[in-house]
Amino acid sequence: SAYVDLIHGAFSRKEQKKQRQQLIVAIHHWNNKNSAKAEELLKKLLPHCQKNADYAAVYTFLGRTYSSTADYLSAEKAFREVLRYDETRPYVYSALGMACQEQGKNGDAETFCKKALDLDPKNAAAYNNLGSLYFSRGDIHEAIDCGLKALELNGKLYQAATLLCLCYASLEDQAKSAKYLDIALANGQDAGAIRAALHRVKVGILAKQDMEPTPAEADSACNSLYRETAGAFARAEIPENPTEKERSRLGGAPLGEVPIGKDGKPMRLL
Repeated sequence: SAYVDLIHGAFSRKEQKKQRQQLIVAIHHWNNKNSAKAEELLKKLLPHCQKNADYAAVYTFLGRTYSSTADYLSAEKAFREVLRYDETRPYVYSALGMACQEQGKNGDAETFCKKALDLDPKNAAAYNNLGSLYFSRGDIHEAIDCGLKALELNGKLYQAATLLCLCYASLEDQAKSAKYLDIALANGQDAGAIRAALHRVKVGILAKQDMEPTPAEADSACNSLYRETAGAFARAEIPENPTEKERSRLGGAPLGEVPIGKDGKPMRLL
């Protein structure tokens, strides 16, 4: 019942009862963190898909399965497949945004999160995901606005409370950071994970960010690469006015006398 919106209409024909049950079993395995079994069952369902709703449901949970194992590239591909069959699912856009963010595709991530909110302005997860993106870019106040909206829509969304805890910690507002830490922990956030995140904030690492080396660092790295990979090479030149002996073409068989290779066969021009 928790995922009725995501599997609505999937394998709903009378002759698809077995596939409907298999879909629910796959979701059960995913819920119990048995991602390998869930993936196996979902892939077996793909050849039995007939309607758009069938494909959309299977690819939605394949995307969730890949996300749970941090295979974000596969998750992105799966969620994009969902959109081929159903472009109206706010959750899919939101999840696709997170998969893109985890790969550093921040432009796509923002686009998809905003699309989710266009379709469903009350989507707490989409607000949280957009806030997480802003936080990773250092746009703390925008992240706070999104986190507060997400928590307003869903007071038990510990991810939003975690986001707010980290945002206020980065602003050195310890009272508000502690307030949202309590909310996050009370709603299921892992204590070790949030304390590790708070430590990263304390030492100046807000979150995952696109890293760009300074020009000096880039120059040094390139020079090292050149030294490590340099090798001898031959330069080919074509005379502007070749003599009869020099006339030939690039590729194919040479004109005139043909050199013989080590295998005893006539050589060909590269």
